[in-house]
Amino acid sequence: MKIEIAFIKQIMIYSIAAAFVYCIAVYFYIKSMSFGGIWVLYMGNFLFAAVIGIFVAWFYKKHESAIGTIRLVVIGGKAAVAGIVIACMMCFLLLLIFVPEIFRPEAVSHLYLQHSPAQFSGKNQGFGVILFLNAILGNAGTSFFISLLIPFSVMKNIYPSKNKPDRIDEKEENPKKNYNL
Repeated sequence: MKIEIAFIKQIMIYSIAAAFVYCIAVYFYIKSMSFGGIWVLYMGNFLFAAVIGIFVAWFYKKHESAIGTIRLVVIGGKAAVAGIVIACMMCFLLLLIFVPEIFRPEAVSHLYLQHSPAQFSGKNQGFGVILFLNAILGNAGTSFFISLLIPFSVMKNIYPSKNKPDRIDEKEENPKKNYNL
């Protein structure tokens, strides 16, 4: 618990960065306002997960001697949760700025959605639901996957071998076998 509290500043910086790159995709999706443009939100999920993955790899490289695999996964998960909360707040602000009528029960936002499929018509609830579900579920799925994947790929010596000596001669070492980042 000590390491998570001590490094809350780094976690928040990368969480804000992840939310920001996701909201760039949200901006383009709000501007297009069509079902065919939903792939932009998926690209935002990928960018969100990439920033979380970069954070986990950076955090390991910075604190290599004092961090374990499980703790690194937990820190990546905490950064992902903080980023999802910030992304939802930023999505809400973007919706208020660019489509202020979206949350009113009887609004003129149907003019924006005339040529959209059935889930976007009606009481204007489809657009906000798709946007917020993607912000929560899409970002959670991709970033938690990356938070699990990156620690196991950047850790140098997870399971030390019992049969090998502590020191390997330069003649026995294979220089092509460098799997560390």
